Amino acid sequence: MADPYWRLNNLYWVQNKEGKVVRFRFNFAQEELYHSMHNRNEVLKARQLGISTFVALLMLDRCLFTHHFNAGIVDKSVDEAKKKLGKALFAYDCLDYVPPEASDRDRALAAIGGEIKRQAVLSKRSVTSVEWKNGSVINVGATMRGGTLQMLHVSELAYVANHNPVRAKEIRTGALQAVSKECCVFKESTHEGGRAGINYEMVVQAMNNSGHKLSPLDYKFFFFAWHQNPEYELDADYWDVLPDEPSPGWLKERQEQEEYFSGLEAQGIVLNSRKKAWYATQRRTLGYAVRQEFPSNPEEAFETMAEHAIYAHQITRLKLDGRLNVEYEADAMLPTFTSWDIGMGDSTSIFLWQAGADGIWRVLDHYAASDMPLSHYVGIVRAWEGKYGVSIARHFLPHDAQKRDWEGCSFAERLRRTGLCVSVVPRTPDIWAGIQATRQLLPHCLFHARVGDPIQCQGKEYPSGLQALENYQTAPDGNNGVQKAAPLHDRYSHSADAFRMFAEAVAANIVPLHGNNTSQAPIRAIGAEWMS
Repeated sequence: MADPYWRLNNLYWVQNKEGKVVRFRFNFAQEELYHSMHNRNEVLKARQLGISTFVALLMLDRCLFTHHFNAGIVDKSVDEAKKKLGKALFAYDCLDYVPPEASDRDRALAAIGGEIKRQAVLSKRSVTSVEWKNGSVINVGATMRGGTLQMLHVSELAYVANHNPVRAKEIRTGALQAVSKECCVFKESTHEGGRAGINYEMVVQAMNNSGHKLSPLDYKFFFFAWHQNPEYELDADYWDVLPDEPSPGWLKERQEQEEYFSGLEAQGIVLNSRKKAWYATQRRTLGYAVRQEFPSNPEEAFETMAEHAIYAHQITRLKLDGRLNVEYEADAMLPTFTSWDIGMGDSTSIFLWQAGADGIWRVLDHYAASDMPLSHYVGIVRAWEGKYGVSIARHFLPHDAQKRDWEGCSFAERLRRTGLCVSVVPRTPDIWAGIQATRQLLPHCLFHARVGDPIQCQGKEYPSGLQALENYQTAPDGNNGVQKAAPLHDRYSHSADAFRMFAEAVAANIVPLHGNNTSQAPIRAIGAEWMS
């Protein structure tokens, strides 16, 4: 009885996925988390691994056997937090439960549970708060700002960060700061929202902590993959038995799945046919989002973009078609261009492009920085010319590049004075017209691997060009109660706008290819499936 591990694996009852009342026993993920937990715990996971149940019972156990223990639960909604509190209350109510066809051991444990309930009597009970006469309490809330907690469970912060970033910020600055350094935080989530948002930032920081000595305030990283769960299996025949006359669609899907499993094997993750059968059915149901819901490694969890990502459909198709992070050489014989954004606060972004006779736009490089002089960016494009052995034919600028400053000279004119050939892209009447042009252009792009590398300038890191396109989005629902039609103006928008400048130049038919303005020809060939 003095051993919490024994108590958790013997005294408490839960309802399983089929709704049956069963005695709680640690599964593989709960076992590892219990024995390896730190003061601050960051848990990235596949769905339905029982982490929330484990934390609810751990909270209950601490409250029953510790005086004045204060615990809190924060979830994606108060209703979801109430459900987690309900797990703890169910286990408390069932301490003296005697199952049908009970063994002598079951009856003995029920007698012990009944004595615990007599010693740890509830003094307050509601759907949002439970308190015992020993002074221990579990509360649920939206942000849990204020007060002091000995244990906090923050569930699905990724969902909150994706749908309500203001509330996510409140949780980070409020609830997570209410736990003293010697006490315990469990922050667990199935990630969503791609490589952006508060949850992503916190998960990456915890991942970076791995291998280092952790202070009580540093987060320890845990990852639990879908293939670690012994329940995630189906009959091997669903994978091994092939149809007599498979359709072309079936053959394409099978090839993609086999390539995926081969990639896992290269990482040391070898799956049997039962595992493959289970995953294949999930992929058919969820599509590319299976990597978000059931990741095989941490990086997969970040691949599915935010719900409000403007280019989500196009970027996902590029991933599936192997058009991202490709290694190839620049071709000195191909027409070469740049497209720019000159943003507020002197934030400037540039993409380097090559146009192929095959109708493919090669995205060779990307750069972004702020608070740097014009000569800095001119130096970047000159360095590109030397590095890739090309001569940049034209530099495409946004319409505001021709506005004159206090010295009576525009940004475009200053670039021309450095010897660069500049064109100002005509202003579109609606930003969404430019976005649509970008959606049309993306299927015909091939991104070099370096476009996915973050930019370093004077000790500051800027998002990569690919990150900018992945995370360019409209304001999510719940952002101060307002759904904005315009894209967010944030750290990703500058490079996304630079990319859009080239798409608008192509749409305006002002990109010269070997002396002929034929740049719109590939655009007209796009299938309707790329237009959504």
